[in-house]
Amino acid sequence: MNCMFSCDWLELLCDARQSPLLKDDYADHLSLDERYVLQLQIYQTRVFRRVYKMYYIPDLTNRDVMIDFLTIVCDPLSKRSNGGIMDDGLCHVKLGNYWLYTTKWLGMLEHALGDLVINPKRAARIDLCCDLQNFACGISTAALMHGLSNDKYRKVHQPKWTLYAVDGQERKYYNTLTFGSKSSNVFTRFYNKSLELKESGKSYIVEAWRDNSRLDLSKDVYRLEFEMHDCGLKSVDKSTGAIIEIDWREVADRERIAQLFVYYSAYYWDIRKSDNVRKDRCSRLSMFTNPDGLYKAWSNPRYRISTRTAKVVYNWLQQHATEICVTKSDVASLALMLYALSNHNYVYAPTSRFSRFDAVDSPLQCSADDTAISDVGSAGIIDTDMP
Repeated sequence: MNCMFSCDWLELLCDARQSPLLKDDYADHLSLDERYVLQLQIYQTRVFRRVYKMYYIPDLTNRDVMIDFLTIVCDPLSKRSNGGIMDDGLCHVKLGNYWLYTTKWLGMLEHALGDLVINPKRAARIDLCCDLQNFACGISTAALMHGLSNDKYRKVHQPKWTLYAVDGQERKYYNTLTFGSKSSNVFTRFYNKSLELKESGKSYIVEAWRDNSRLDLSKDVYRLEFEMHDCGLKSVDKSTGAIIEIDWREVADRERIAQLFVYYSAYYWDIRKSDNVRKDRCSRLSMFTNPDGLYKAWSNPRYRISTRTAKVVYNWLQQHATEICVTKSDVASLALMLYALSNHNYVYAPTSRFSRFDAVDSPLQCSADDTAISDVGSAGIIDTDMP
């Protein structure tokens, strides 16, 4: 099977409480290598006040040529020290896309974070990809795309899907298929990467294909991509049942990327033939060869707080539970109540202690036993459309 596995997005959740980047005179407190240039941008995001760009100069004799290295967002607008909901030192760092297709980015990133006094805590978002033209079962990527669009094949899990196509002279040409939603823990994309590269001009990806695969570049190459954050970054060890979170340093190893991708594809790319029976009983197609089957993707069935408003309410209640004289076991119920007051999709039903709102197609379904959720805005808050 000719293909190339890669990581296309790496964003880290970090602690920058000791970093000079939070100061107005940050430049006076930094000592960077001469190959790096740090610039404070004139804009901000919806979550953070400060946005920095760090560039790498490959040739010191020509300082006009710089490569995008890091995007750093810090200084939250809603700080806990001011009564907000986010740690004062919360910071997100995104590695430039070019470096993910090289072999030297890990040491450079660790060195740069050390110079900036930024402590990485965990991955906020990782995109695992596979570029290919045929699957292990022999089906071509173009044929599978067309088959999924006309119900010849079916995908189990992630029932919500969107299809993109362009009109040809004789028929439609399908180029992108997505499953799930952008707010879910894992968002799946299947699309014509060759077509996308003609518009984006990322020639380094084509060079990576030549160096790391036997793809026929005279034909279209498709990409299967899993965008993962929060619970989506966890897997289960089948032998022990232990839940393991992906260490962001692992994606510096292409073989480990391939292993992780195949584990996730067993659940998130479960393709079946349409056998005129229930979807999960249809014949399964072998899309990838699982090397050992020791791990599987993990999905937390109790993590159902899916809207930003609900997360804000939930986090605020957790932080102020003592002040308002409730236990943390009541937090989820209170969050559900408060959110329901502004949502007409709830039906009022009083209970012994709290007024309960039974959800009808509810975007918020949380258990009263839940004790914590991840930081608000941790799931990939660096916008792709920033200027």
